[in-house]
Amino acid sequence: MGPETDVETALVRAVGAFIRAMPAQELPAALRRLQGFRPQTLLKHRSEVLAALEDEDLRAKIVDWLDEVKPSLPKGELKVLRIAAVRDEGWAEALASRSPPSEPRAKVDPVARLTAELEREKTKVKRAREDLKRAKDATSKEIVSGAKQIADLKRQLEASKAENETAMEAATAARGAAEAARADADRSVRKAARALEKAEADALKARSELKELRRELTAVTKDRDRLEGRVGTLETRLERVKKVPGTTETPTSRGKRRVPLPVPKGRLPSDPQTLDEWLSAPDVRLLIDGYNVTMAKGGFGDLRLETQRERLITEIASLAAMKGVPTTVVFDGKDVGRHPARKKKGHVNVHYSKGEIADDHLVGLVQRSPEKPVVVVTSDRELTERVEEHGANVANSPQLLSLLR
Repeated sequence: MGPETDVETALVRAVGAFIRAMPAQELPAALRRLQGFRPQTLLKHRSEVLAALEDEDLRAKIVDWLDEVKPSLPKGELKVLRIAAVRDEGWAEALASRSPPSEPRAKVDPVARLTAELEREKTKVKRAREDLKRAKDATSKEIVSGAKQIADLKRQLEASKAENETAMEAATAARGAAEAARADADRSVRKAARALEKAEADALKARSELKELRRELTAVTKDRDRLEGRVGTLETRLERVKKVPGTTETPTSRGKRRVPLPVPKGRLPSDPQTLDEWLSAPDVRLLIDGYNVTMAKGGFGDLRLETQRERLITEIASLAAMKGVPTTVVFDGKDVGRHPARKKKGHVNVHYSKGEIADDHLVGLVQRSPEKPVVVVTSDRELTERVEEHGANVANSPQLLSLLR
């Protein structure tokens, strides 16, 4: 970095490289929305970037990134980023020494800021000492008061001894009353026992009725599973009927080729906000490579496959409802039982590939879709190339997971 380069600009560029390299969920909220900005666009938000460096956890992540990844940035940018992140003694002067001497700094002098913070801490210590002195004075008063109370209690104890003799006589009389009360209590216990026996009989009857209801529910569940199996079989036959033997013609091959949606100005294709704007386009349809999303970094890979599917379907249903986007999630059929637990939820259709892998099923959906915008979510490179050949836009799995957070 030559003397003509502004240190603040170099620092913003270096932090921008760090932001673009990190998963969105590991960034502070203030920086997450800046992740997809290009370097020149990011310079317009330099105040937000520099303010975020006051976060000690963020600085620790930057130091780890510099040590472990060793990013290929200009030496000058690496140097100012490490100084600002580590903040050894004299770091502010070190940064200032790298600034052009002829250009005045508009930022607040870090030394002056630290001095002001030190003065505030001194004031806090002074106030704490004053509070401690007041507490000690109050404690002394409480000790004197406590001694007086002890003397009073001793006098009261002497008086209570005389009262105890009277109380003994009263206790004898109370004993007789207690015997009578015990007899009343015995009668109450017997009455409660009879009530308990009746409650147990009622509970036994309720358990019998519940058992019968469970048998009926089991029968209904079996009927439902049988019907779902028939529906699945009919759907498979319908798919086979749709495929005309001896021809490879598809709806997209007969008409005008689908044109992908443009990338929003000032953003990268991999920016979560790019996916958000694509889903706001008219007539757009969303296709999702199910397991590719659940098993991506930041997904649900630590859960059972069935739980992964249910979790993704539930969260996608909320997003699809909010955006009003018809959505299809595809899972490999070999990973589910004979009768999948769910076929549709709200705006979301759920497909389980049968006799083919999920990739081929997704490509088939893109080919058979009307000539309207289609967004496919996957991080699989081969699948990406295949659907892009048919004019589909592709967003990676972390982009979708960022929108679901």
